[in-house]
Amino acid sequence: MSNRADVLAWMRIAGYHADMRTFLRLYTENRISKRVADEAYRAGTKQKLAGMRCMCHQCTKAPTQPENPAPSTDERTQR
Repeated sequence: MSNRADVLAWMRIAGYHADMRTFLRLYTENRISKRVADEAYRAGTKQKLAGMRCMCHQCTKAPTQPENPAPSTDERTQR
């Protein structure tokens, strides 16, 4: 993918998460027209409303287990 395609994909992800701060950062750091940037943001918003899953790294990474879980305070496990 080209840099432009990557930026538009990240703008769609920002729209999906309603993350205007990231969207504005991407818009100001890259040479993307306001119309195209707004369309990408709206496309992400529409994807969320349509029930599509987000495919960004933050949403797809596996949940991690704590390395040292806290000891159980449940009386049944103490016996």
